[in-house]
Amino acid sequence: MKFHTVLFMWLTRKVLGSTIGEKEAEKQVIEFVKRYIDSYTPLLAGNSVYVDFQFLKKYMPELAALFSHVVVDVSSVKALCKRWYPTDRKKAPAKEKRHRALNDIRESIEELRYYKANIFKSKSNK
Repeated sequence: MKFHTVLFMWLTRKVLGSTIGEKEAEKQVIEFVKRYIDSYTPLLAGNSVYVDFQFLKKYMPELAALFSHVVVDVSSVKALCKRWYPTDRKKAPAKEKRHRALNDIRESIEELRYYKANIFKSKSNK
């Protein structure tokens, strides 16, 4: 059996065994997000995050409404850097591909930090 099939089956069992439903999960995430935003509208960011945003709009519309319509797709940034700065991008942090939300979030943050510090650096830092 392929790794992704086993992983999918494991994740499905975890979801089906959860005692937290969609509405409660949405409520908890809204409370979490609101603790970290002030008067600005937060941006949703991550790797291939457009699909995640569509999911939120469909299944968690109150949560989706907190975010700006502007989405920061780290995968798109990576694709551009790969083409525009092929030698600089080779030092980007590697993905561990654990397929867990918190790990994916942390990896996306680290990857975007790398691009900010090494590719999109200000003229004074060059």
